[in-house]
Amino acid sequence: MTEAPKKKITVYTLYLNDYLGEVAELTLPTIGSWAKRIGANFQLISTRKFEGWPITYEKLQLHQLMQENKDDWSIHVDADMLLHPDLPNLLENLMPGEIGVHVIYDPAPWFKFDDYFFRDGRRIGITSNFMAVPKECRDLLLPFDCSLEEASSGVSRLHGIDDYCFSRNLARFGLKMGGLLPEPEKQYMIRHLSAGGNSNNIKELYEEAQSILKKWPNF
Repeated sequence: MTEAPKKKITVYTLYLNDYLGEVAELTLPTIGSWAKRIGANFQLISTRKFEGWPITYEKLQLHQLMQENKDDWSIHVDADMLLHPDLPNLLENLMPGEIGVHVIYDPAPWFKFDDYFFRDGRRIGITSNFMAVPKECRDLLLPFDCSLEEASSGVSRLHGIDDYCFSRNLARFGLKMGGLLPEPEKQYMIRHLSAGGNSNNIKELYEEAQSILKKWPNF
């Protein structure tokens, strides 16, 4: 029997302007290590393509990068995430044609509902802090086809404009979604420091990351 071709996976992390400073020296190695364990490449998004837009919108480079790198799967992990050394390959928990998302929420308080949200009816907001997209669902990663002024009118907080775009695309294209989570007893293996674009609390985040890593083996 012919063996199925190996899937091309890339794990991306948006990291611009030395964001998080020394905290990233603790977080990025855990992300890169997990990528290696699941047979994926690890690539930083470190240049701007969408000048004038909020920095978080640079995650929309994923649509072009996925095609350039010929990814079967593109995974985005935020730079303020810690991934445990024993975190398994979570793609194995997803059904074919499903996007993997770590956190979902009711988007109504955060985003303006348009025809796509109303037609879809699922009321699903997704976060990009840990998100896996198969190539057949790459429409999730399409940038807005409108101006920043128009796009920003639909979001209550500009820092979340990336999540607004992804959530709107999920509704727009009726894409399927599954949970990007380990078993309940292993959910401590994904730790989000929740910097939230605030670089003023680097010391506290660094101490929190150190405390977490001291409890984990091999880091």
